[in-house]
Amino acid sequence: MWARPCLLAVLLIAAGRPAAALPPACDTERWTLLHPMPAWCLEPIDTDRPHRTDTPHTVAPGHLQVETGVVAYEAPRDGTSPRVHTLRLLETLVKIGLHRRIDAQVGYTAVTVRHQAAGPDDVAAPESLYLRLKLNLIGPGAPFSVTVAPVLNVPLDGRTVEGGGTLMVGAELPGRLELEVNGSAFRQQREAGRRWVFVPSAAVTRALVGRLAAFVELYGEAYDGGGARTGATFDTGLLYWVSRDTMLDAGVYVGLTKNVPPATVFLGLSTRI
Repeated sequence: MWARPCLLAVLLIAAGRPAAALPPACDTERWTLLHPMPAWCLEPIDTDRPHRTDTPHTVAPGHLQVETGVVAYEAPRDGTSPRVHTLRLLETLVKIGLHRRIDAQVGYTAVTVRHQAAGPDDVAAPESLYLRLKLNLIGPGAPFSVTVAPVLNVPLDGRTVEGGGTLMVGAELPGRLELEVNGSAFRQQREAGRRWVFVPSAAVTRALVGRLAAFVELYGEAYDGGGARTGATFDTGLLYWVSRDTMLDAGVYVGLTKNVPPATVFLGLSTRI
């Protein structure tokens, strides 16, 4: 009775990428936070990082997932004065699966270290927490997925709580390709007043060999008023599944506009229990 599920789990780990569908015994709505999905039903870990286009897939019910940007280095743009080198450390997103189609998430921004040749280094603690709920409308276990995610951003300095949401679409394509597209809108409070931020992005991930995959992404931000009006990056990197429940990532975000860093190199670690 257990031979076929166990064999499937072994094949999933070896492949290092999620399968198109779960076996019938796993593809059911009965799994919840209090009735966790069994280990032999789990696909390889799927994360919102390292690309900034979030996955429409939710965390398996009853399981905890931690996604960490261990370190990111932002290079200064040529011609700026003073030239400031920036390190961002331990940006973290914690998720818990509540249901087959729902997970809850809490994250905090990175510890930031800014260095310049003249003057002391500046170290800043995380500035905000964000709370998000992913609600999967189409999927899971299907080649096409649609998810909505309302979000609250809670500043830690007492400023106004901000909110918004994201629509996430994903599709399995021929040639071992996975496409993910996001459209987000957020309301922000700034000194110049309140503004809307619109964030479109799209990422394509391709399995390469064994547990290794690569991604490319276009990411943008547009504002309806105040400050910089648009920003865009081209992002690329590698993902490596150390095991079914652990993934490493590394890559670079390349600035396409003058108001974003020319290059941000990053390293991340994600794990699920």
